[in-house]
Amino acid sequence: YKKEIQKSNDLEKLKAELINTQIYLDFERIYRVIFGSQVDLLKRLRQNSFGELNSDTQFFFILTQRIFPVFTNWFFTQYINFPVVNGLIFLHDNRYCITDKGKAFLSYIEFLNFPQKNL
Repeated sequence: YKKEIQKSNDLEKLKAELINTQIYLDFERIYRVIFGSQVDLLKRLRQNSFGELNSDTQFFFILTQRIFPVFTNWFFTQYINFPVVNGLIFLHDNRYCITDKGKAFLSYIEFLNFPQKNL
């Protein structure tokens, strides 16, 4: 009976380690390809529990285009797609809000003291 409990505990530990590894790999992948201005957007959204109006988020993108001309030919939908598809933010009632995953991602990069990204 003790061996069965031990096997069960070992299995639970392995599951937890697998989950943590998957989260770690996902956050590392996201950090590798996310733009610094998108990280800044996440930080903005984290400050307001009610999110930010879609129009304000679009204005943020317009300012980003002016600061970083590489985005001149981008559409807002192209820019916002990455954080949405990766589950970092969502649009609800015409407001962009940060998800729990988005908050955890920010905590992860802040805790590990990742350098600020450009763009």
